[in-house]
Amino acid sequence: MLFHELLRTLNAIRERFMTSLERLDELPSFALLQNTSDDLRESYFNLKSEVPQKLSQAFESRFVIAIVGSSGHGKTTILNEIFPHLAKRGWLVTDVTDTTSQSLRIAYAPPASDSIDKVEVHSWDIDRIKSLFSADEVKLQNEKDQIQVLYHEDSIEVDGTNALFQKKDLKQFKFPLKQTLTPFPHSYPVPAARLNDAEFIRALTIKEQSSKLKADPVLRIDHTEYNSLQLRAVVKNISLYDGFETIKGWLRLSEEELGNLVFVDTPGIAVSGSIKDEVLRHPLEIKSNQVVLDLLENDELDILVHMVLCGGQSDFAILWKALEKSGKISMDHLCERLIVAVNGANLYFENDDLARHVKEGDHFQVTLEENILQKMSPRGRVQPACICFLDSKRHVEGSGFFSSKNYEKVYAQYKTEMEKWMDEDSPARRHLIHCRLLETFAKNIEALKDASDRGQGFLIQQIVVLIERNGPVLLIKKNLIRTTLLSLCDRLLQLLTRYYSDNGEVNCYATQRAVQEVFQGFAEDPLETIGNFCEDYIDGQIDACIRRCENQTNWIERSFLSCCSLLTDELLKTAKPPDDVAQIVRNYLDQQMARWARTWGYAAARLSPPSANNGRSRFLLHHSLQTHMREILYQLATSQTSLSDMQSFQQTEEDREIMQTILTDLKEAVRDGESLCTQYGVAP
Repeated sequence: MLFHELLRTLNAIRERFMTSLERLDELPSFALLQNTSDDLRESYFNLKSEVPQKLSQAFESRFVIAIVGSSGHGKTTILNEIFPHLAKRGWLVTDVTDTTSQSLRIAYAPPASDSIDKVEVHSWDIDRIKSLFSADEVKLQNEKDQIQVLYHEDSIEVDGTNALFQKKDLKQFKFPLKQTLTPFPHSYPVPAARLNDAEFIRALTIKEQSSKLKADPVLRIDHTEYNSLQLRAVVKNISLYDGFETIKGWLRLSEEELGNLVFVDTPGIAVSGSIKDEVLRHPLEIKSNQVVLDLLENDELDILVHMVLCGGQSDFAILWKALEKSGKISMDHLCERLIVAVNGANLYFENDDLARHVKEGDHFQVTLEENILQKMSPRGRVQPACICFLDSKRHVEGSGFFSSKNYEKVYAQYKTEMEKWMDEDSPARRHLIHCRLLETFAKNIEALKDASDRGQGFLIQQIVVLIERNGPVLLIKKNLIRTTLLSLCDRLLQLLTRYYSDNGEVNCYATQRAVQEVFQGFAEDPLETIGNFCEDYIDGQIDACIRRCENQTNWIERSFLSCCSLLTDELLKTAKPPDDVAQIVRNYLDQQMARWARTWGYAAARLSPPSANNGRSRFLLHHSLQTHMREILYQLATSQTSLSDMQSFQQTEEDREIMQTILTDLKEAVRDGESLCTQYGVAP
């Protein structure tokens, strides 16, 4: 589960690419080439602007597991039992129905370490906070309620003093009707004195009851104070640490392997607005979903555990629609790292409606197929990587009809019935097979029966199995493909090989020689030769070039490029150079044409196309093109092109060796990346 060798290869690819960029920015020949080629300069600028920030740091074999589900489906209750240390400290609040609006990020720390009790609060940046208010549905609702929103460079002002709030709501408001939202300047480490402060924790996470809410500042960072309503809007996540003692009892993992697991408790999806949100009610109504979307879109999680209460319906389609709208992640990629966890398996026996379906044998059809798998996506049935069942000791021992209220005794009764669902003649077996559950269901039953496991340990085991099975693919897709690292390496290599040979020598010398070879016939008397050439091969075809383009958009620029293409064809046809020389000249002229179009104004020119009654624009353009075709030939024949800038430049041996190293590194990066994709069956 550590994948050291794979990580070394991925990081070697990343380091080769990032080092190549650093070297290029200091290379004299590359700087001069950018000054002489608009195409190179723009292509390189665009490539660098697409390099994600993630590539500035080494890749890790850390796997982030997010628990996602609707409010009331038992996410936090289950996490309470998995992480009792955090529950005891009060950070996993379950006794109220209102959901948090930020995620809790739980990482491993050795029980005796200094960091085990460390808590840090992180906020969204200003752009992400603004995006809550710029969502179409939020803008519409704020306008209807006459809530004013003012955007500043580093803050947002929300003014509800003239808003159309109901009087009964206003009486319950605890916070001022004007709120300023400012992101944290840096993360906030919770002071030791407040680590176990229940009132502080509830205020920070808005798990406090409405009647007990206070408008007082909850925390202060530098010179800015934040009340709990403001924190609900700006906080992104809270970092917590746990010794994973319960997980250690289920799995034999090393300290390093435990350190590679991070669990994220996300806000409930499909959460409606709350009166506690007051003047921020509309942006905060969508924030819970945006927290999960933010994690997915920024590729900050690896495995999704979608928890659904047994008999309840999945609201995951809300997230799925938003993901499809963003276009940043595909359905197939999500399914291969998705686990469905059905919480409260005891309800098959204790809920009257579900018990009736158990007797009919179609309980999986109802609870899995219709309530979950067919509702998770608007694009049809979802087949997750794994499905498992779990339960809560707290809920089992607090419900049911067994007088002992003992978890093991309760499930000892259930186990016999559940095992019958796998019998050859059981109607339920067909559904187990259809859901790909038959192979693991027996082990899942044994885990459910065990009061120290309750199916929760089985879930963690399935997560680890999924990581061991798909970990390499997940790491390659995340670090090599979705960061576009492999694509960037290949693009940079292709760009450089247009200007440098394999040994690192600037290619412009070869281009210069090729241009000179084609134009050697113009050397003695260039003006007369150019005039004769244009009269014989170009002038008579200019009108035809214009007419082909005059009904198209950007017809002036298209006419110019069409004439340039004609000029290139006639030049090469007349000079008859070898194929390799002809290709060099054609590639060079293609770049120069775009440069000339911008320099001489053809790219920006606006002129009404010719008509039957008015051909003046065609006449004007014809004259201009006739002149510039001669200018192009003159520049090429006398070396007054961008190549002339390179004539006085002598590439040093050090410069050439550095470029040769860059090209070699990029070739190795592309080769190693493609080899990994082939080895693990990942599409580049």
